[in-house]
Amino acid sequence: MIVKKNKNHAKPGDPQAYHEELINEKKKKKKKALKKKKELKKLKRLKKMKRLMSMMAKKLKKKMMMMVMGKEKEKEIKKKEKKIKKQKKKKQKKKKKKKK
Repeated sequence: MIVKKNKNHAKPGDPQAYHEELINEKKKKKKKALKKKKELKKLKRLKKMKRLMSMMAKKLKKKMMMMVMGKEKEKEIKKKEKKIKKQKKKKQKKKKKKKK
């Protein structure tokens, strides 16, 4: 028999007090388990949020990189277009010279 040192401690041979004590212990264990469960749930939610935030950050970073890459590609395309225009102008000048 478990004897607790509190106001309502079970006295040997008092089945009612013993029974109440067992019920109280079960309640305490249940409370503890609930508290632990809530904390685990909270941690899980935090982990999920962290994962989502990191995913969002990665997406944002990727988007930014794409924008930067896009700008760089645009610059490259413009440079190529300028080169092509210059080459066309040179060809036209050569043709004009040949005609003269």
